Amino acid sequence: MFRLAAIFMMLAGMATAGAWPRDKGSWFLATSTEISDLEVARRPGELSIFNNLYMEYGLTRSLTLGLDIGHSVGSDPDYRVFVRAPVLSRQGTYLSLEASLGRVDDLNYSAIGFGYGRGFTLGPNSGWFGLDTRLVRAEGPGAEHLRQSKLDVTAGLTFADGLQAMAQVFHTQVSDTPYTSLAPSIVIPVGRRAKIQGGLLFDLRTPALPGVKIGLWREF
Repeated sequence: MFRLAAIFMMLAGMATAGAWPRDKGSWFLATSTEISDLEVARRPGELSIFNNLYMEYGLTRSLTLGLDIGHSVGSDPDYRVFVRAPVLSRQGTYLSLEASLGRVDDLNYSAIGFGYGRGFTLGPNSGWFGLDTRLVRAEGPGAEHLRQSKLDVTAGLTFADGLQAMAQVFHTQVSDTPYTSLAPSIVIPVGRRAKIQGGLLFDLRTPALPGVKIGLWREF
């Protein structure tokens, strides 16, 4: 059971889709690397490194397809494919429905989720707020004892020069055990369509040193 819970916790690190639809024919690509367990930095072989590749494609104006691949060093890659569609769109507020299928270790799983997103202004700056939920059903050895729910909250600001500041809270409940982390970051524009993200990862369950995250966003 502990092994299954640890494996399913990897899903908490995989990207959050958000409620906003992707424009028809457009792509969004994000790659990131997360490094944690920095208290053992003198023994690099014991660092926890998680890589993520996330893609979205706007199939129509209201249907977005996506692929999310996560890889913790020393284990097999995990993945999910998803489809997302808005069920409500009004004055900058979106409510969306997402369905996904995936695999982690030797478990297949299906999930359904809801996303809420809203834009706002704060003085001369524009911002956004998002809330994403997901309920997971797994199939495989021991999966009858495992369930997962996920809640992610994101808030961010875009400044006049294009710099973005954001904070995310990730909460996952694996069976009866909660896991919560905080991830503040900044996003720096590089050219017209690329951005670099850098931030910290705080595990709110323990007083351990924060991890670090670096990522690249690209629209095309």
